[in-house]
Amino acid sequence: MWLDLATGAKLRGFDDTFMRNLEDYATGKLYPAMTDAERVTASQNTGNLHWVGAHVRAAIGALTAGKVGDHVQMFAPSPQQPGSSVSHWNTGLSPDQLMEPVYTKPCHSPLLELPLLQDIGWTVTRH
Repeated sequence: MWLDLATGAKLRGFDDTFMRNLEDYATGKLYPAMTDAERVTASQNTGNLHWVGAHVRAAIGALTAGKVGDHVQMFAPSPQQPGSSVSHWNTGLSPDQLMEPVYTKPCHSPLLELPLLQDIGWTVTRH
């Protein structure tokens, strides 16, 4: 994601495809619609920063924790953890997923990573 987490500023003022799928559940705002200060707050809003992309939303049926409705919680600790904050799933997901910020165990059947790539514009071919 092209965002300065410390200031909330977008790189050159542009929205990237990743941030278009992030929502602060507490305010209902997507990242592109937030002010810089609101993005800083959202990036530290544990439990309320959600991924709302359509492909991930369609794939979350097997999650037993780490979701609110059909949104998946993102990693948004306070204080922020550069390199992990906002760009990973929340550590409370169950079953564990590959894109959590900390390796917990092998994940041979990831649920959400390919759908996330589809949400940001990748073409995914399953064999």
